[in-house]
Amino acid sequence: MLNCRQVQYELQGAVNLICFSSLLKIIAHYYAKMSGKVRLFRFFLFTLHAMKKVFLWIGGILLSPILLFILLTALLYLPPVQNWAVDRVTAYASEETGMQITIDRIDLDFPLDLGIEGIQVISQQGDTIADIVRLVADVELMPLMEKKVVVNELMLEQAKVNTTDFISDLQIRGHVGLLSVQSKGIDLDRGIVELNGAQVADADLTILLSDTAAVDTTTSETPWLINVDSLSVLRSRVTVHMPGDSMQVMAYMGQAQAQEAVVNLAKGVYTVRTFSWQDGQLTYDQTYEPRTMAGIDYNHIALSGVCLALDSIYYSAPNLALKIRETALREQSGLAITSLRGPVLLDSTGIELPSISLSTPYSYIHARADVDFNVMDDVNPGQLRLKLNAQLGKPDLMFFMADMPKAFQTRWPEWPLSIEGSIDGNMQRARIQQLEVSLPTAFKAST
Repeated sequence: MLNCRQVQYELQGAVNLICFSSLLKIIAHYYAKMSGKVRLFRFFLFTLHAMKKVFLWIGGILLSPILLFILLTALLYLPPVQNWAVDRVTAYASEETGMQITIDRIDLDFPLDLGIEGIQVISQQGDTIADIVRLVADVELMPLMEKKVVVNELMLEQAKVNTTDFISDLQIRGHVGLLSVQSKGIDLDRGIVELNGAQVADADLTILLSDTAAVDTTTSETPWLINVDSLSVLRSRVTVHMPGDSMQVMAYMGQAQAQEAVVNLAKGVYTVRTFSWQDGQLTYDQTYEPRTMAGIDYNHIALSGVCLALDSIYYSAPNLALKIRETALREQSGLAITSLRGPVLLDSTGIELPSISLSTPYSYIHARADVDFNVMDDVNPGQLRLKLNAQLGKPDLMFFMADMPKAFQTRWPEWPLSIEGSIDGNMQRARIQQLEVSLPTAFKAST
C-alpha cells in the first residue's frame, strides 16, 4: 500500500509537468507570433529599399536634361570648347551671309562676361565691312529671366566699319577708337532703356548720302523711352557728304558731353538738360563754288576753337527751344565771337530771340527779335519785330565790306558804329521807332 508521502510526491510531479508543458506552449506561441512580426518588418525594410532605388532612378531621369544643360554650359567656359564653338558659328554665319567672317579668339567668363578679339567681316566683293580688335560684353544673368537687360559693360575697341550698300541711300565708313556703354536696366516689355553712361572716343566717321532717301515705313510695336544719364564724345570727327558731293559738313569734337537726355520715340520728344562742346571745329563747304580771298566766304565757312554750352534743350517737330549759356569761336576770315548768350525759340512759322547778347573783341550787340520766316514774301508777308542796341567796331564791319573799294575801307572812321532803336513790320510796310544811327566824325541820324 502506498503511503501518504509517496502520493504527495507523485501529485506534485504531475502538477509540475503540466505547468512546464503549458509554459512551453506559451513560449512556442509567443515565438511564432514574434517571428511573423520580424518577417513583416524585414519585408517592409526590403520594400522601402527598393522604392528608394526606384525614386533615385526616376529623379535621375528627370534631372538628366538639367544636368546635361549645366554640363554643356560649363563646357562653354573651357577655352578649347569655346574655340570649337567659334569655328562652327563663324562657318555657319559665313555660309548663310555669303561673307567671310573670322574671329581670332573668344573668352567667356561666368556668368556672361564675353570677350571677343579679332573680328573681321569681308563682303563677297572683297570690301571690309568690319574689322574689330576687341569686343567686350558683361551682362548680368538673373535679370534676363525677367526680360530685363543689365549691361555692366559693353565696349568696342579699335573698330573699322563700312556699311557699303547695307543701308539704303546711306553709307557710313571710318573707324572708332572706343565705344563704351553701361546700362543698369533695359526693360524689353515696357520699352524703357536706362543708359547710365556712354562714351565715344577717337572716332572718324564719314556719312555719304545718295540722291534720294528712302522713306522709312517700318513701325515699332514698343514705344521706346530712352533715358541717358551721360553721353561723352572725345577727339572725334564726323563728315557728311551730300548727294553728288555738292556740299560737305564736318564737325570735330575735342570734348563734348550731354547730360540727362530723354528720347521719347512714342511722342517724338527729345530733351537734354545740358550740352557742352569744347575744342571744336565746324566747316561748311559748297564744293563746286569758288572761294573768295577776302572777308567772309559764305560758301566755305570754317570755324575753329568752338566752345558751346547749351541748357534746357527741347525738340518736338517742328518746335525747338534751348538756352545758349556760352559760345566762343573763330572763323577762318578772322572774325571772332567771344560770347553769345540767350534763349532761342523756333517753330514752323518763325524764330524768336527774347534776349540775345553777342560780343566780339571790337563789337557788342544786344537784341530782342521775333521774325516770321515769310517776312520777305511778296504776298501776305510775315512780321519782323526787332529791338536793337549795337556797337559795331570797324575790324568786324570790314569782314562784311570786303568787296568795297580800298579807299572806302581806309576812310572809314575807327570809331564804332552805333545803332539803337526798334523796327516792326515787313518789306511792304514797317514802323521805325526811336532809331538812332551814328558814326563819330562821319554822320548821325535819328527818327
